[in-house]
Amino acid sequence: MTTLTIIAMISIVVIGVVLVVELIVASMLLMTLKNLTMQVREHLDPLASKANTLLITANEMAEKLQDRTEDIADQAAHTTSVVGSGVENTSRLMQRIVATPVIRGSAVVAGFRRGVSIWRTLRQARKLQRRGEGYPVI
Repeated sequence: MTTLTIIAMISIVVIGVVLVVELIVASMLLMTLKNLTMQVREHLDPLASKANTLLITANEMAEKLQDRTEDIADQAAHTTSVVGSGVENTSRLMQRIVATPVIRGSAVVAGFRRGVSIWRTLRQARKLQRRGEGYPVI
């Protein structure tokens, strides 16, 4: 055996040992990665469960809020309808109780003024006719 052969055999053994060490290290890294993955999964499962619970709670609250909002909208529409009806009824009542008598009273007063005006005009015309200054009054 020559020196070169011995060196080649030692090199092959060293390479083999390095490969075995690399396989051992790679196996250990894979085991560590597996353990870390399991730990992450253990921590994520409760978090996912909590997130799911929060999502369910949020959906329930959103439904309750929507129902309550619809109730409030219905009540507002009903209140608006009732108030509008009340305003309309009050307006009609005011028209009947206040406005109509005022209009009639104004018409009576206007008629009375017109009558007084005509009476004064006729009286004036008769006075002038008696004096001979005016036209005959019919």
